[in-house]
Amino acid sequence: MSEDDYRAVIDALVAELRNIGAPDIADQRHYSEEEPETSERRLISPQRRLVEMLRGFERFLAIQDRQTYEMAMGRMADALRGEGPEAASVIQTTDGEPREYFLSEAPNLREVRNDVQALIDRLLDGDLRPGSEGGTDESDRAR
Repeated sequence: MSEDDYRAVIDALVAELRNIGAPDIADQRHYSEEEPETSERRLISPQRRLVEMLRGFERFLAIQDRQTYEMAMGRMADALRGEGPEAASVIQTTDGEPREYFLSEAPNLREVRNDVQALIDRLLDGDLRPGSEGGTDESDRAR
């Protein structure tokens, strides 16, 4: 993929992140680094930026995944003497209206999270060249 391809995917991802209520993941300020010589902040490369945005999206999904809830409840039960908590909920205040969400009713997002992680892995391996079925050669790794 070219830098323009990465930028196009980033633009689409930013729009979707904003649509699903995750605009902070899309905020470009998270994807910059300081140039040591000039102390100026510059955006990281489009490939790295896309990978980092996808990592943020995966974490966003993780906090909404029933499996994360079940693992946390299990850890609490193991760590506590006697009985652990039976359930957990989150009270979210949006527009002044408190809403309670029962985490035991959260969707199972494991498959989606696995797909996002597989995409991240392919991006890191350089396997997303136009027309590629996977695999890379040495010229791809140098980019």
